Amino acid sequence: MFSPLPLLLQVLAVSAQYPPPAPPPSYTTPTPSSDIYGKHVNLNYDHGKVVSDYGPEPTRCTIVDKVEYKDVCEPYMEKICVTQNKEECKEVPFRNCTGVIETKQDRRCFDVTELICGLKEEVQFDTIVEEFSVQLCTVMKERLCDTSYVIGQTSRDDFQCTDLETTVCQDKMSTIQDVTCKESFDFDCQKKKAAELGMEGYGMFTTCEKIPRKRCYETPRQVRTELCQLEMSRYCQKLTNVHPEPEQRQNCHFEPKKVCELQRRTRNKKAKRYSYNQDCRPVARNICETCEVKEVVPRCEQESRLVCSYKPEEKCMERAQQYCYKQEVKTQEEVCDDKFVTYNL
Repeated sequence: MFSPLPLLLQVLAVSAQYPPPAPPPSYTTPTPSSDIYGKHVNLNYDHGKVVSDYGPEPTRCTIVDKVEYKDVCEPYMEKICVTQNKEECKEVPFRNCTGVIETKQDRRCFDVTELICGLKEEVQFDTIVEEFSVQLCTVMKERLCDTSYVIGQTSRDDFQCTDLETTVCQDKMSTIQDVTCKESFDFDCQKKKAAELGMEGYGMFTTCEKIPRKRCYETPRQVRTELCQLEMSRYCQKLTNVHPEPEQRQNCHFEPKKVCELQRRTRNKKAKRYSYNQDCRPVARNICETCEVKEVVPRCEQESRLVCSYKPEEKCMERAQQYCYKQEVKTQEEVCDDKFVTYNL
């Protein structure tokens, strides 16, 4: 709606610069006059002068809108979480085995049959007719050999193997993730009417809505871990062992024997004739011998190694933050202007 007030003020300002012309002189008796507002005034004209009893115009005021911006801050809590992997190591026992050569005493016994030999003497009589013989005997020795057994040692090369339990470990690079999370807020600011916000007054007000936000990112990290597994290996070694065996030996000795010689005589006589045969008899015997025997055996020692694992741990910290923005505030104030003077036309 158009208001005529500004136009009227301009007209009054122009009229104030140019005073109205004086009315023509009148020689009649002046009559009381009134202005356009019905106010009775007395105008006395004296030699062309205008005498007016109008006072100054009252101060004119108007209501204007005043816009101001003030800082509005929304407090919120910002949460930052960092996930780091904590290393935990413990000792794990395991057996470390290797092959060794052990020497032990071994008693070996054998059952053998030995032959004990001798001479068996047989006597025969001869009758000599018409003549006789004189027997002249002499003692002689004959060499005889007995068969006996002794334990002999024979060296033989032997190739022996044994199974070993071995723990084989190797380093392996593993990737673990450190997680860092930051909890904050986003602000959605919009202008709304005062009536929508339940506030008095008019105009638009800025309101901000807190929207929770969580941002996380991962930081890869390389760690060295030890990967162990149990393996069976075969350990072989060439050995030289002494093996006892029965050996046959000849035990020779001299046995006495009679060697007779006959001489002829001229009478009858019985003569002895000796004959000898070898007589051997078996004799059972048990022979034993102690010998050293080498063999490959496993030897294990109990040891320990470190096994490490990584467990994620989350640490969070909170700190107070503020989100500040400019709030538009509209107020009405009365503005008065007294520099304009109005006159009635």
